[in-house]
Amino acid sequence: MFSATYPERVSGLVLYGTMAKGSRAPDYPWALTEEQFNKWLQNLLRAWGRPVPQAYFARSYAEDNEIWAWFSKLLRLGSSPGEVQGVLVLMRDIDVRNILPVISVPTLILHRVDDRVLRIGGGRYLAEHIPGARYVEMPGQDHWWWLGDSHLVIEEIRNFVTNRNPPIRVERTLYTILSLAVSPGAGSSNDRLQPPEELIQSEISRFNGMHLMSSQDFYVAAFDGPSRAIQCGLALRQVTTQGRIPFRMALHTGECIVSGNELGGSAVEIAKAMASAANPGGVTVSRTVKDLVVGAGFSFEDRGAHRLSETYGTWELYKVR
Repeated sequence: MFSATYPERVSGLVLYGTMAKGSRAPDYPWALTEEQFNKWLQNLLRAWGRPVPQAYFARSYAEDNEIWAWFSKLLRLGSSPGEVQGVLVLMRDIDVRNILPVISVPTLILHRVDDRVLRIGGGRYLAEHIPGARYVEMPGQDHWWWLGDSHLVIEEIRNFVTNRNPPIRVERTLYTILSLAVSPGAGSSNDRLQPPEELIQSEISRFNGMHLMSSQDFYVAAFDGPSRAIQCGLALRQVTTQGRIPFRMALHTGECIVSGNELGGSAVEIAKAMASAANPGGVTVSRTVKDLVVGAGFSFEDRGAHRLSETYGTWELYKVR
């Protein structure tokens, strides 16, 4: 996510034995189901800190008592069972598939063919969806890269980081777009309340947002992270609610086209279309935003699928609680 948001600050991305989604979906069959993941997690926690072989991490070393004594000490020094449960639940729920096509930095993906912790399909999925990525499958069944033929992993990384690619010209990057549509008021013109534009822009700036456009009844801003965008949306909801200003608000994270100091592209248009479909008085987000803020402390209410337009089709929408 960092490389998609700040490509000018990343010289390269190396991914080893990893994945884009923590649990199985109909279009992502390489991960455990949520039920299987929870069962694995409970088994892991029951044996936490004891020298019980976890052979799927290092199948070639299943009978090596020294390895498992070292691993049990690592677990005891590294975390309590309760703390690691919180971390692994986040891993189960995370989903970054929608931002893979936005990554524009040089990327190396390494995966061992018989890895049982994170299966080879996850590595192939990353390679298919990150533009221009170099993908290397290596023999082996140990998930830990420093066991087995570790020299192959080291050599691939060495070649990657020493191959000085010319700086890339960034034209696409990842932003979270906030779209605020003020609904026409009823009654006389004196009854129609407008949010003070200075206050709107002040809230956007307070959360490090970039004001893109505004009109009498429409405001659009961009943020470099979905959490800040949601926080700004909640602050704007308070401003508009206290002022009795009817509004619809929506957020979406996606690819933006950078042209000088201006942003455009599908993410901006989708956020504007979502605002039109949003319920009045709340902060509506796309499934992409919801998936990217796992663990950030937000809670969501499922609003179901909504057809935005002929161009952008149907999207799952959620309301921030």
